[in-house]
Amino acid sequence: MAPVWLNDSTVLFSSDRSNGNFDLYLARSADKAEGNLFKSLKHEVVRMTSTPADESNPSISPDGKKIAYIRGRGALVVADIDSTGKMSNEKILHDSWDSPSGLAWSPDSKWVAYAVSDLYFNQEVFIHAADNSSKPVNVTMHPRTDGQPVWSADGSKLGFISARNNRNNDVWFVWLKKEDWEKSAQDWQEMDKPETPAPAKGGKQEAKPIKIDFENIHERLVQVTSFPGDEGNLAISKDGETFFYTANSSTARGRDLYSVKWNGRDLKELTKGGANPAQVMMDKEGKYLYFQRMGAFARLDSKSGTQESLPYSAKMEVDYPAERVQVFEEAWRTIRDGFYDPNFHGYDWNALREKYRDRCIQASTSNDFRDMFNLMLGELNASHMALTAPDRAETQRESTGLLGTELVPVDGGMQVQRVIPESPADKQDSQLMEGDVILAVNGESVSQGANFYALLNGQVNEKVLLQVRNAAGQTREVTIRPTASLGNQLYQEWVDNRKELVAKYSNGRLGYIHIRGMDMPSFEVVEREFTAAGYGKEGLIIDVR
Repeated sequence: MAPVWLNDSTVLFSSDRSNGNFDLYLARSADKAEGNLFKSLKHEVVRMTSTPADESNPSISPDGKKIAYIRGRGALVVADIDSTGKMSNEKILHDSWDSPSGLAWSPDSKWVAYAVSDLYFNQEVFIHAADNSSKPVNVTMHPRTDGQPVWSADGSKLGFISARNNRNNDVWFVWLKKEDWEKSAQDWQEMDKPETPAPAKGGKQEAKPIKIDFENIHERLVQVTSFPGDEGNLAISKDGETFFYTANSSTARGRDLYSVKWNGRDLKELTKGGANPAQVMMDKEGKYLYFQRMGAFARLDSKSGTQESLPYSAKMEVDYPAERVQVFEEAWRTIRDGFYDPNFHGYDWNALREKYRDRCIQASTSNDFRDMFNLMLGELNASHMALTAPDRAETQRESTGLLGTELVPVDGGMQVQRVIPESPADKQDSQLMEGDVILAVNGESVSQGANFYALLNGQVNEKVLLQVRNAAGQTREVTIRPTASLGNQLYQEWVDNRKELVAKYSNGRLGYIHIRGMDMPSFEVVEREFTAAGYGKEGLIIDVR
């Protein structure tokens, strides 16, 4: 994962293929007669690191001579690297509980900028000397989130995204030199535009050393955008004049790519119709902006605004059993390395892995895998933890209709053991009773040993005709509309059971409120329940589990 180019013939990436931890690797041509990675039919993968901790997120400096990467939870490592991938002179610039994010090299390869959070979960942007000759400097200094630093190639600005104004993510930048900050608008208008330097011999332009005045640098900030919603995916033109970013589309649902001058003028919408561009980046020459767009790649000429799609073809063989093992191991390691209590609330996390590993991997469906993994998480008795994942993408997705019953197979059909309140099976016009046996679905008999739910596949919100036999042996037809989910009904049933228990054990003296989530819909329910649940009561039990 996280591939980056070391040079035109070698790509670096992070993988846990060897020892269960992520290490850095490189891939290159193994054909001495053909060094082009794309043309070569022989490739080799070489392991670059081998430590007990994870190494991830490699980033190569503009001059190609240094590498920065993350080790373990939050150690930022910088080392020298040659064209073959050999690393030396390693230095640890930062090491804390939070992993530095948005790592960006200065154009002269002397500095790195990154965002990191303090113990109060406030994220700030720092500039740090790549040789670790000086301490990192907080250049944003604000109690709201700052991140995603981007250097301008001319060395005059460091752009970033900040939520400091109205808690919307806007584009900001800091003047790196005090003399630029002190210029007035009139000064900038009267300045001659610097000439573009002539190409150096060999085609490689030497980057000028960047000057940074660190004293009170956090006071030299400029807000570039201030629009409804959040801006993101920041990139800056080579001359430092134009900022590119994504924001809510002005003409359609979704997001589009925009450009604006650093002083907030000359706003342009570069894509139209909610194209949802992402991962925006400027090439080294400052000519093209590259980005992802709805699963495809595209580029935009930064001067003319002309767009073109970049077709690609990729083949991948998926080993589903191995993929499930990988998901389990990565998720388990995430808790191992990131859980706030090193003693895991007194539980043996390694033993829990052995207890649940086979149960998760052998689960019959992805949902069962998720539920079994969450049972393992539940043993830690910690809140706000769950494994969630979207269903595997299919060319045609069908949903299985749910009746709102617990069923067991019996001779001739499926018997209703329980009806979930407020579900389709609990409605007056489609009611099923405990003890009822479903004999047929839409005229197709329920056969013993067959998958009953296959008869309800694709039947969500569709009328379904059930043939039902009651406990007395009488048959009837029931028309029912199956639902896609019973989550809300099961949750409400659980809440109602808790209310009944509180009423029972308090002899009706106490009311009960459960807070489902930390969001506005839950707040509105709780606000209403304060009156309803507390009416005529001596007190309230508020359950925030």
